[in-house]
Amino acid sequence: MKIKKSYSLQDLQKQFSNEFPGLKIEFFRPVYAGYEGPYDLLHYSNTTKLSAISPDVKSIEFELDDTEEVGQFEARFSKLIGVDVQVFRRSKELWLQTTKTDKWTLNRQNLKGLHSLN
Repeated sequence: MKIKKSYSLQDLQKQFSNEFPGLKIEFFRPVYAGYEGPYDLLHYSNTTKLSAISPDVKSIEFELDDTEEVGQFEARFSKLIGVDVQVFRRSKELWLQTTKTDKWTLNRQNLKGLHSLN
């Protein structure tokens, strides 16, 4: 997955979903203790440029490993890129946040999402 300062979050989402069509990623502002505001205020628009969120990010090739656990992927991405990311899995016509299954690998999540379409 190519990461470039000039990319929008949508560019990153497309690359991720090309590798894992049963999954998608969304980007969020950090949650602070005691925050009780609306969920939508935490979510970045997919048209947001990466440079606007993480101005010091470097252009890199970010390896996507289908054997990596979802929670590990999210932590590694957030640490390296500087923006909080959350994986969602397709469930028929819905997208489910994978927080309860973060120990599953990206491959297992992806297969589950793809099978939900049948």
